[in-house]
Amino acid sequence: MPTAPLEVYPKTLCISSPGITKYAWVILVVVYFAGVVAPFNQFKVPPIMPLLMAGFHLDLTQAGFMMSIMAAIGWVLAIPASIALQRFGPKNTILVALAFLACGALLGAGGYCRGVQPGSSGGSIIGLAGCLVEIR
Repeated sequence: MPTAPLEVYPKTLCISSPGITKYAWVILVVVYFAGVVAPFNQFKVPPIMPLLMAGFHLDLTQAGFMMSIMAAIGWVLAIPASIALQRFGPKNTILVALAFLACGALLGAGGYCRGVQPGSSGGSIIGLAGCLVEIR
């Protein structure tokens, strides 16, 4: 008696599915873009740190805090971000991460012109976005 071939992957994840192949390159570009832009955005403070220290009269401790706030937010929110990834799915999570990344970059760029607190809050949002991008 012949048996049907065994399917290893669900049909929605099969590469021959028409819904996947239609947008596969768009999804690849968006995910690649997010994976490249998030780390670049997180390391924008160190090259201009001497200018920030002189302009805002910061000591080394405060300057170090400005550089590490993004990483600290990522450490604190890694587990909640992974729970959000499981709950909302990778597509929605990466879209939210890109929105947070854009908002944090805008707030951080404009915030450093006004003071340390708005710039650091932008860095916190970028840290959250980076955490969501890096756990995908």
